[in-house]
Amino acid sequence: MPLQATPQLITSQAALEALAQTAARAPWLAMDTEFMREKTYFPDLCLLQFGQPGRVDLVDTRADLDLSVLGPPLCDPAIIKLMHAPRQDLEVLAPIFSARIAPLIDTQLAAALTGASPQAAYSSLVRDELQIDLGKSHARTDWARRPLSAEQLSYAADDVRYLDAVWACLQPRLQAAGRLDWFAQEMKVMANQALFVEPTEAWRRIKGLNRLTARQRAGLAALAQWREERAIARNRPRSWIVPDRTLLEIVCAWPRNRSDLAALASLDAALVNHCGDDILRTLDFASAQTAPAWDAREPDRAELKRLGMRLRAIAEHLAIDPTVLATKADLQALALGQAGCRLLAGWRREAVGSALLNELAALRAA
Repeated sequence: MPLQATPQLITSQAALEALAQTAARAPWLAMDTEFMREKTYFPDLCLLQFGQPGRVDLVDTRADLDLSVLGPPLCDPAIIKLMHAPRQDLEVLAPIFSARIAPLIDTQLAAALTGASPQAAYSSLVRDELQIDLGKSHARTDWARRPLSAEQLSYAADDVRYLDAVWACLQPRLQAAGRLDWFAQEMKVMANQALFVEPTEAWRRIKGLNRLTARQRAGLAALAQWREERAIARNRPRSWIVPDRTLLEIVCAWPRNRSDLAALASLDAALVNHCGDDILRTLDFASAQTAPAWDAREPDRAELKRLGMRLRAIAEHLAIDPTVLATKADLQALALGQAGCRLLAGWRREAVGSALLNELAALRAA
C-alpha cells in the first residue's frame, strides 16, 4: 500500500539521527534525491527523500547536517533500497558514504523486464500500476532555493511514497515470467558498477574517435584528462571548460602556437587567453606519449543488420523491448569478438547471446 504518512522535514542533526535509528530497523527504504547540476561538475544535493513503513521523511541537505549518520542503514545489506532509475541518485550520494548503497531495487528496470518501456517514468508506473495521477508542476523546480513550499515538499514526498507499492505489483510479474534472476543479476551489476570515470579515461566518451590517427588520439586523451581535472578543480561542467567538438578540432589541427590556436573556428579569444598555454603544453606532452588502445574496427553492416533482426524477433517472443536485451554497442561488440561483451555473460547469454552467436556463425559459414 502507498505510504499515507504526512512527510516530515528534517532540518536538525537530532532529527536526522533519530531518522537513522528508525531506518536501521526498517526492512526497506524508498529513496530519491533532488539536486541541481546545470552550473557545476558535481551534483549539488538539495533534498534527500526517504520512505519506510509508516513514514516519509525529507532531509533538507542545505541545512548544516552530517549526512554520514545515514550510512549504516543505507549500506546495510539486510535493508532493501527501493529507487527508480537510480544511477544519478547513486552518483550524488556516493561521495557522502564510505560503502556502496545496496541491495538495490530499480523499479524502472523491473518494469522494463516485464515489458514496459525501458525509460518508463516513475509517474507513468504509478499511474499504470496504482491508478494514481501525480502532478508534474515541480519537475523543473529550483530545489536549491529556500524555503521550499508545501507544494514542493508534497511533490518530493510522492517520489518515494509509492515505490514499495509499485514494486509489489512488479515483483510477482517478474516471478511469473521467470525473470527474477535476471533482475537480481542486473541489480548486483548496478550496485557494483563504477559511478565515476577516471580523468585518464575521459577521452573514451567523446564521439568521433574512429576517425583519429594514433597521434591525434594521444592528444585527445591528454586534453580530455586536462579538461576533466580542470572541471573538477573548479566544479564546473566540462563543456564550460572546452566543448568536445573543440577538443576534436584542436587535435586534428595540432596547433603549434597561440596564433594557430586562435585560427581555429571553434576557439574564441577568451578560451585562447585563459587556456591557450595549458592546451599547447598538453599537446607537447602528448607528442611523447603512446596512443591509448582503441579498437577502431568497424563491424560488417550486413552482419549487424542480421543480428538486429534476430534480436528483435527474440524480443518480440519475450514481449520485451529489444534494447533491454542488447544495445547497438552490444551487437557491435559481439560481431567484433570483443572481450567483456555483455551478451556472453549472465542471463543475457541464455536469453539472447547464444542465439545471436549461432546467427553470426551461420551467416559467416554461408
